[in-house]
Amino acid sequence: MNMQKCPYCKENIYSNAIVCRYCKRELPEYGHQYSKSTSWIPTLIASALIVTGTAFLVSEFLKERKSWLEEQEKTDE
Repeated sequence: MNMQKCPYCKENIYSNAIVCRYCKRELPEYGHQYSKSTSWIPTLIASALIVTGTAFLVSEFLKERKSWLEEQEKTDE
């Protein structure tokens, strides 16, 4: 029989065991483990949208500021 280590108590148990015979904890099904998402595309898209949105807001702010300063100069004359 194939052996594996219990993820909780680290004792050697049979690979087809459902419960560890040492710590009596239920073992996870190795075929149904949660895996970390390795897809970086959604993160890249979200980051690009945030950077683009921030750049747009800053450019609009600077345009408005320039317009306001030009109006102030005309008013001061």
